[in-house]
This record gives sequence, structure tokens and C-alpha cells, in this order.
Amino acid sequence: MKTIFFVTTIAFAIIPSHLFACSPMANTHVNFMASNAEEKIIAPGAPKVSIEHMTRGGDRPDSCSDLGRIILAITAEPAAYAYSFSVIEGIAPTDSFSDKAVIGYDSNGKQTFQFSWLEAGIAPALDFKVRVTAYSKTGGKGGFSIIHIHDDGRK
Repeated sequence: MKTIFFVTTIAFAIIPSHLFACSPMANTHVNFMASNAEEKIIAPGAPKVSIEHMTRGGDRPDSCSDLGRIILAITAEPAAYAYSFSVIEGIAPTDSFSDKAVIGYDSNGKQTFQFSWLEAGIAPALDFKVRVTAYSKTGGKGGFSIIHIHDDGRK
């Protein structure tokens, strides 16, 4: 039994999370801490955002073939605690992008954020822009970056 636990633990530690089951994980919404008036609040700078992984529905032969997924990664910003993801141009395939601040999942010095949707076997083109805004632990709004998400889809 110890061997099974050890092997499972090692597998979860070394295999990238996007290779596991297609669970459409939700990002964790934030409750900000109250600030102490004497504390100096440092506003976080603009986040460095990249597309870590994108999967479109129907492009793989498994039970998750109808699931589209975008994983965005943000390089650690010391003063940042949470981020919001607002669509500012175009139409996103999911309503997961919102002005509500969320906390990502730590992954090799980055925070990752997953946005999933059902594509029901079709994968239309994607072309939209998202404003990613950083927040401090007390909810202070910091800098923002804009990322363009584009995919030609599948005909």
C-alpha cells in the first residue's frame, strides 16, 4: 500500500497538471484582507501573462474530447495576490473570464488559471482580448496587461 501511495504521489509531482483528467477546475474567488491604516500598501505592477496551454474540443481521442481549455500563466509578481480576467474585445467561449478577482494555482514559480468550456465537437475560431489586472492582498488594484487569445479553430 505504501508503494502505491508513493508512486501516485511521484506521478502527481512530476507530470504536468494539464495531462491529467479533463476536470474543468474553477479558479478560486478571493476574499481580501482588511488593511491596517498604518500599513504601506504596495500596488502590484502589471502582470506578465502568457498562454501556457490551449486545447480545443474534438482534437484528441479521449472522454474529454468536447472540452475546450485555456490555461493562462502569470509570472510571480511579489506584491500581487489575485487577478481578474475581463474580456475587453471579441467574444470569449466561456463566461469564466470576469472582473472578479481569483487566485491561481502555483506551478513552477508561476500562477496558472484555467478557463474551460464545452465545444460539443465543434471548435470555431477564437479571437478575443483579455485585460488581466493584479490586486494586492487588501484588494488594492494594481497594474494590468492585455493578452490576445487567437485560435483558427477547426473546420
